[in-house]
Amino acid sequence: MSFIKNKFRALYMAAFIIFTVIFTIMMPDGHTAMWFAMLTALLGTVSTVMFAQKNIWAYVPSFVFNFMYMYICWESRLWLEFGEYIFYNVTMVYGVYAWYKQLEKDKTHVIPKRLSPKAWVASIVATIVLTVGFGTFDKFVLDGAVPYMDALSISFTVIAQILIVTCYREQWFFWFVLDGISIVTFALIGEWAMVAMYVCWFINTIYGWVEWSHNEKKIETDTVEA
Repeated sequence: MSFIKNKFRALYMAAFIIFTVIFTIMMPDGHTAMWFAMLTALLGTVSTVMFAQKNIWAYVPSFVFNFMYMYICWESRLWLEFGEYIFYNVTMVYGVYAWYKQLEKDKTHVIPKRLSPKAWVASIVATIVLTVGFGTFDKFVLDGAVPYMDALSISFTVIAQILIVTCYREQWFFWFVLDGISIVTFALIGEWAMVAMYVCWFINTIYGWVEWSHNEKKIETDTVEA
């Protein structure tokens, strides 16, 4: 059974990589060189699939991806998203520690936790408030390209990132919405390698939810109260 699961994981990863490469080559360039955008997208795809598989080694390609993605955001005038990845880098340092404390016996895969209903409501309310605040700031101060779309993206990111570094499976709901928004955002500015990456991430959220729900019986006593 373990062999079949590992085989599926490998094929799943390979399919996403092939899709990203083909899609990027077929579509026109955006603001960055195609090879750079493609490499960034590939690193992002590999790391997010590894996160879905609860693999702590996902943090390695993810750190490299973050810095490359920040350059693309800067070139595309996505100021809030650029700042978002500074937030990623800071929280991921803590994430490595938090995941290490939550590992299974194999010392590679994390044991997930889940949110209480009250924490769900608090997370959604916080997302709405952050979207309005960040969007207004980006529109009238930073003159961003797509201010409220960018703001909605970063707001979901803040919540999702906190949940992922603290090992909560509900992160995948927020990533699902965030990745859908990001597909639209990068399609609007013509960064097709990023569109390919976010399509993979969007599909991966469903896979991530399934994987992170696998140990649900083990974590029932760890449900968090808001």
